[in-house]
This record gives sequence, structure tokens and C-alpha cells, in this order.
Amino acid sequence: MFTGLIEAVAAITRIERDGERKVFVIESDIFADQKIGDSVAINGVCLTITGLQGVCASFDAIAETLSRSNLNSLKRLDTVNLERALKADGRLGGHFVTGHIDRTVIVADRRGAGGSICLTVTVPADDIALVVEKGSIAVNGVSLTIAGVSSTSFDVHLIPQTLHSTTLSGIKKGELVNVEYDIIGKYILNARRAGVPRRELDADFLKKKGFC
Repeated sequence: MFTGLIEAVAAITRIERDGERKVFVIESDIFADQKIGDSVAINGVCLTITGLQGVCASFDAIAETLSRSNLNSLKRLDTVNLERALKADGRLGGHFVTGHIDRTVIVADRRGAGGSICLTVTVPADDIALVVEKGSIAVNGVSLTIAGVSSTSFDVHLIPQTLHSTTLSGIKKGELVNVEYDIIGKYILNARRAGVPRRELDADFLKKKGFC
């Protein structure tokens, strides 16, 4: 589990192809206290450390992961957002992020807005129910608040701190980004699609399931 608060930005030092999978090698000081088997979110994708030499960590991305994320388009020396798995006693400053990407989507627009940058991101009509104004969403692993929603897109604002500490500072119009929708919304939508009556999706029901 992650929070969407990026700990470091680092460059990919090497990419190796092994059949249908790719091995990414990344160097960062945040790996100093990690071990093989630990989970790290790379651009929001939960990957396992499969090799470790000092502060250089290796990660295997299988075909399924490559097909569902923008990792397949990364090149050597591209920078990525990094976040280690949340400790049990850690502060949850962002929101619950699983590291399981729902889909890749296109940045439709980038513009300045009152000292910040506003991104408009397109989403399929089937997903729009999962996008709630003032709710949370993870874009390339970064926890963001949804500022506005239309029938085909959502807006997020990137404050100076986010621009300084993540790769979103270099995001461009037309770029492909990883999106993970809020997990609570996905459970509720799945229950509705499975035919659970609306009256059961109330506060008592959610408390029983541990959602609140």
C-alpha cells in the first residue's frame, strides 16, 4: 500500500528486455534501507525489488504490467516517481494507493492557473463514475485532488511543491499517464454493477466492510 506522496525522482540507468518482460534498473538513495522482495511504486506501479547493489535496485515488469501502464514507453535516463511501501506506523498524508494501475490516459491540456499548473485528463465514459470532484486520484503515482469533472475528463492542479518534487513538472499535452482511481469508489461501483441494492450501500454497510 502507498500514499501517493512521492519520496524521490530518479533516472532509469538501464533497461533490459527478457522475453516479454523488461527489467528496470534505477539508482536512488531511498533504496539504501530496502531489501530484495520489498515493494516500490514506480510512476504509481507497484513493483518488487528483484536485485539490489548498494542504492541500485532492479525491478521486473511482466507483459501484463507493461500493457496496463506507461512503463513500456520509458527509455534509459527517463525520470520516474518513486515511493516506498507505507509502513504500518506511517503518516497517511495522501490517500490509499494500491499501485495497481487502472489504465493509461491522455493529458488533453496543460495550462497555467493562479500560480499552479492545471492538467485536463481524458477518461473513458465508463470510468467517469469513479472520478469525483474534490476526491482523490493518483496520476503517475502522485496523489492529487480532482478540481473539476466533465463527462469525458477531469482537472487536477499541480501546486509548486508538486512541480518541484515529482516528474509531473515536465508533463506535456498529449502525454500518456498512469491513473489509479480511488479504491473505495471502485468497490462501491463494483457492488452496484453486481446488483447490490442502493440501500445497502449506506454508512452502516460501509462500516461493516471496513470502508469507514
